This record gives sequence, C-alpha cells and structure tokens, in this order.
Amino acid sequence: MKSFIVRDFLQRLGPSSILVVFGVWEIIDPAYWASYLPGFAANFGHPEAQVVVHGCILAVLGLALLFNFHTRLAAILSTLVLLSIVFSLLLEGGWNEIVMRDISILISTSALMFPSIAGNGRAREAHEAAHDNL
Repeated sequence: MKSFIVRDFLQRLGPSSILVVFGVWEIIDPAYWASYLPGFAANFGHPEAQVVVHGCILAVLGLALLFNFHTRLAAILSTLVLLSIVFSLLLEGGWNEIVMRDISILISTSALMFPSIAGNGRAREAHEAAHDNL
C-alpha cells in the first residue's frame, strides 16, 4: 500500500515542482518573463501584469497538485495551461527544446487527470492480489 502512496506523490511532485518554481519566478521577476509572452498577448494589457497573473495561476495549480488538493481539477487546468503554452510556442518559434520540455510536463499533468488506485481501496486490493499471484 505504501508503494502506491509514494508513487502517487512522486507523480505529482515532478509537474508540481515545475509549476511552483516557474510561477514564483514569474511573480518575482515579471520583467524578465514578459519577453516570453506570445506576440498576440500585447493586445491584452500590461505584459508584466499578465506575467504575474500567469505566475500566480501556475503556483496555485502546482501547490494544489503537490498537496493533493482537488488533484483532478488541478491536473485538468494545468494541462489546459500547458496546452496553451505549447500551442503558442509552436506558433511563435516552432519545435525546440523548450517545446519538448513543456510537452513532457503536459504529459505528466494529463496523466494526473485519471484516478489513482491508491485512493480506491477495492481497486488497490485487486491490484495487490493480482500481483501477489505472480
């Protein structure tokens, strides 16, 4: 049973740490991160304010994933945020290492949208029984 809890935590730890760290960086130094805004974002107001709002969203979603708080909702919203980031990066500059990194984070957050067997007693017991017979 403990292995399921550890696995679930580690699966949340990867994407949540990225989201929290980048969110905090965007909040602390929005001027630096404003250069990463896609071209069309200039139509939506002050770039640094947009970066701070984006940073807050990333940090909140990352903390929700980390602390297993409404994990499925946080995973869905994180996936949508990352889809928008990947899409805008592809439109602005095409394939590069940043797009590939963000796609891997997107895959991690999308995997968290599906329920874990760690929280489901019957599913966990069935899984353990199946593996005990091997």
